[in-house]
Amino acid sequence: MFYLVTKELITCREKALVFEKNSIYSEVMCGKQLKLGTTDARYFAAREKNFLLGMTKEDDQYFEDFHRTDCRMRCCLPKGHPGPCQGTLEKYYKDKIANKVKDAHQAPGGDDVVENNRARNYYPYQLPKSLINYLRDEFDMKKNKLKYRSAIPLKRATSGYGSATVSYDLAALLTLTNFDPYKYGRDKFSTYVIDAYKEHAKYLILKYLEEGHLIVDQDGFLADPISYQTIQEEWFGPDDQSSAYAKQHAIQFSHVHPISETEYGTIGGNLLFMPKISNATQADVSLTEYYELKEREVAMRKEMNARKEEFITKYTK
Repeated sequence: MFYLVTKELITCREKALVFEKNSIYSEVMCGKQLKLGTTDARYFAAREKNFLLGMTKEDDQYFEDFHRTDCRMRCCLPKGHPGPCQGTLEKYYKDKIANKVKDAHQAPGGDDVVENNRARNYYPYQLPKSLINYLRDEFDMKKNKLKYRSAIPLKRATSGYGSATVSYDLAALLTLTNFDPYKYGRDKFSTYVIDAYKEHAKYLILKYLEEGHLIVDQDGFLADPISYQTIQEEWFGPDDQSSAYAKQHAIQFSHVHPISETEYGTIGGNLLFMPKISNATQADVSLTEYYELKEREVAMRKEMNARKEEFITKYTK
């Protein structure tokens, strides 16, 4: 017998509750519980499919509790904010920037076989990739054309609170841009909210600096921590008319510490805006590990250049 509730999920959830209690976000972010992150209709449709995959009653009870508690949308505005709570922030930003802000609470695209394509990243049915692959093969789901859409990969998941802290960080980082990111429609942030996000941006600059990551340029504008280039507005959502350079620098998310299946990586203090070309260079290592690798490469290159004449002599004999 196998279980859909895994020790990895239980560990992630336990660590997420500690993070909620002890992180800086408990002091600065509203965090009020709002509506369910996944509608009951969508949840029960997935529940029915997961019973067909072998979900036990114990699994069902665990996921039900998870759905009702830790997978609720949370307010990502600052504490003491005026007006109603907000669980998402896209409506405040220009459209192309809003599309990237939306990714704070959206899981990556799935195959619609086991994985639910573009669900909330705090969707309650969170499974390790190995279990997803096992279920796909055990039930021969592709051959049988089964489209269950009943889970998301645990590695890419988070809790409702974790998702809100990512939104909070992104709102803070966007106060550092060298362009105006806001839409200024019917919905706009109050001065109080903007000032609070600016304060959190200062905290993030210092936090990352202590970890060895510089996220602003010499003028204090948001920058790529790998190339130190100032992040440009055209890098958010380049289209067919955009330059090749802009397409290479399309903004993605970078996890400062790699995502895993034993601790949520999509949480505040672990995501930065990064151009595609730099994100591909960082690959699946932490930023610190990336810097160390580059330093070794530079040292090796200097050593080899110093021995240039030795190699010329050796290979021209």
